[in-house]
Amino acid sequence: MISSGKIQRDNRGCPYSPEFSDIYASRDGAYQQARFVFLGGCGLPERWQGKDQFVILENGFGLGTNFLTVLRAWREDSQRCERLLYTAIEGFPLSAQDLERYCSVELKTEAKELAEKWPVLTPGVHQIFFDEGKVVLTLYFSEALQAAKQLACSFDAFFPDGFSPKKNPAMWQPKLLKSLAAHAREGSVLSTWCVASDVRRSFMESGFDVQKTVGFGHKSQMTVGRYAPRFSHRRAALPFDRPKRVPRSVLVIGAGLAGAAAAERLHARGLNVTIIDASFVPAGGASAIRWGVAHAQPSADDNFLFRLSRSGLFMLQDTLKRYPGYSELNGLFQMARDEEELARWQHWFECGKPFHFPRTFLRLADTEEVRERLGYQPRFGGLMHGGAGIVSIATWVRERVNRLRTPVILNMRVDRLERQNGLWTAFDAFGVPIASAESAVLSAAHDSARLSGLPISLDQWKGRLTLLSREATAGFEGAVTGPGYLIH
Repeated sequence: MISSGKIQRDNRGCPYSPEFSDIYASRDGAYQQARFVFLGGCGLPERWQGKDQFVILENGFGLGTNFLTVLRAWREDSQRCERLLYTAIEGFPLSAQDLERYCSVELKTEAKELAEKWPVLTPGVHQIFFDEGKVVLTLYFSEALQAAKQLACSFDAFFPDGFSPKKNPAMWQPKLLKSLAAHAREGSVLSTWCVASDVRRSFMESGFDVQKTVGFGHKSQMTVGRYAPRFSHRRAALPFDRPKRVPRSVLVIGAGLAGAAAAERLHARGLNVTIIDASFVPAGGASAIRWGVAHAQPSADDNFLFRLSRSGLFMLQDTLKRYPGYSELNGLFQMARDEEELARWQHWFECGKPFHFPRTFLRLADTEEVRERLGYQPRFGGLMHGGAGIVSIATWVRERVNRLRTPVILNMRVDRLERQNGLWTAFDAFGVPIASAESAVLSAAHDSARLSGLPISLDQWKGRLTLLSREATAGFEGAVTGPGYLIH
């Protein structure tokens, strides 16, 4: 579990952690230290120039100084890599307000941008996108060892940047450093201000050739290293390793909620996208609904569904900022099914299970509050989801597809999909080719199983929605969810 980080200024005006009795960056200048130690020590920006993708791993995000410095350097570099992926681990994340309040003077603009995108402080993995998705910040709000087990990247550069080993030894323990170093890609580099012998030994035992070099400011030395294991052995391909060749084109079959999301992200990554759908318009199938609810699915054990759904909610909130008028994410009430479920929820809050929910994310609400808010008297109290609400699904999906400015083939049902000469080709019912691409995404509801040729069993559920007259919902304004949901 994570704790919200605490920060203040010490008697010299430097950002200081009372929890670890240590400063957040060098008193000689946080921005200058980031440029000298981490960018300079890892040979950036030169090392990323001309590459399609570059990955940086940081242990200890803190005020985000290193990331913000990298972001600025990337934006200023005319020869920058096409995509920059920055992954950071932080067990004591600061608030958005503190990120902006305590940032380096040189990084005020970037810090404000980060603060505006900063997620609610809940455990798990959060992604933030910059520059139309060309820069992706992945944050692991988690205890470092736990995050290392879940880490899904192989890095080109490593920034070890926790508090001093004497103040926070957990961030520099050999087990953790070796676990993180195991994600090194061939030729990757690391740089840190720390020169402790135990730390350097851990890096060397992990395959890095490390050395001391001139340090920044009052620190006379720092550590740099290059991944060069003495013994080369075949390693099983890891699921997060990049393919040797990234496809440049893709067919997205299905222009509903899933297809539009996939097409947008792939288009942002530089792929040539062609969308095919059987309907006359995008969102002509199940995604044709006028409104849908969007909220996390809480659980007492912080299960996969809860982690996935809250991460998805935060990403949805950020995405919908680019589509004003298509959503109302001002809170959503979830009614308990019965008194037993309500008692369970109350127990979560009393015991802090699975963690202490920020009030802006999740809190208890009684029936009187709901009546005043929605004009509706529920049978039981329940949960108020902050930042959740309703989305105008069909109109949003259509606008999302239209903004892509990419080929969209409508009123065309794909009869079969075949691999020919290194391309996936979609054919209609008469055997006529519709379109071809190097890769394909199937998001065509029940048709996806047929087109994939895989033994997947999918059921079609019909009649799941009921349309009511305005008289039937008189006095009710808003949305409520629970065993079902009601939107007016």
